[in-house]
Amino acid sequence: MRTFFQLLLATAIATSLSCKKGNSINITSEDITATGTLQKIHASIIMYGTHMLNDHLLESKTIDLDKFAGSRVIITAKNTHYRLSERDPELYNVTSIVRVP
Repeated sequence: MRTFFQLLLATAIATSLSCKKGNSINITSEDITATGTLQKIHASIIMYGTHMLNDHLLESKTIDLDKFAGSRVIITAKNTHYRLSERDPELYNVTSIVRVP
């Protein structure tokens, strides 16, 4: 039951973030390019990923995403094909990030 509520909360957060004006997503095969405000997430809500942009769960093995949290950014990321279940969003590994006005 707890997992259900965590998923419900994560979905609500993703939906509200993806509906904000000025966010965009471009998907090309395994890579995505997305623009929006980078949000830090907490492990108690979603058990994987460290940040969220629009409806994408993100992490990075090479970039400190905390430095960009709360900023409007453009990211490029690769799909890791990792998810907890079929209903959960896939995790993306950020390969580049730039602040935008």
